[in-house]
Amino acid sequence: MKNACIILLMALVACQPSPDSNKNTPEVPSPYSSHQTTPAPNDGPAGKLVVKNEADYSPAFLALLRENTDFEKFYLDGNLMVVNDADTAYFSQEPPIGKSLVFTAKKESLAIAVRLKRINQTTVNYTIEMVESGKPAFLESGQADISPFFFLGAESDESDVSGESYMVTEFTATKGDCHTAIRIGQEENTSSGLLGKLIKNCNGKFRDIDLDDFPMLREQ
Repeated sequence: MKNACIILLMALVACQPSPDSNKNTPEVPSPYSSHQTTPAPNDGPAGKLVVKNEADYSPAFLALLRENTDFEKFYLDGNLMVVNDADTAYFSQEPPIGKSLVFTAKKESLAIAVRLKRINQTTVNYTIEMVESGKPAFLESGQADISPFFFLGAESDESDVSGESYMVTEFTATKGDCHTAIRIGQEENTSSGLLGKLIKNCNGKFRDIDLDDFPMLREQ
């Protein structure tokens, strides 16, 4: 699999550079619903966090919910979250759980491939590869999580091709001063596949990547 991705990256480097995207992330309304629902059972310690199946969520995600002081109670069941026995939110189903995906993009002589697989409602396993002429390839693997407070507001990016905004799910990982964010979504009413954006520092000899200075990644 690694050799195949390296070949794909080298092919991307050889191609003509794609147009740079220099657009700011637009603000759009939240897609998460909020309405009255049946109260969750109060069977956790002090009723703070009730989880039907902890394997559906990362330990770090659950720990942050337990530690927060802004909300009184959370109930988790699959892709459903109930907050304070009243408001509901749903985990995005993009990218789908269990599906291995590859995203690629290039700018000038730099080509990037992101391989990921979502393993539960909150977490993806990822591998990021960077290739540029005259430099050894950069390779990093890890896990990234959705924010426990995703329900407070939606994230969106703008398509390099259509200029239309689309909702994204952001998975993040932090280690010391090193930060990685992988944003996955899909334009409405299209069949072009999933789209991605990468925000990342600590890339060895490669420059930092942010939303504005590197193109949209496309599903292969």
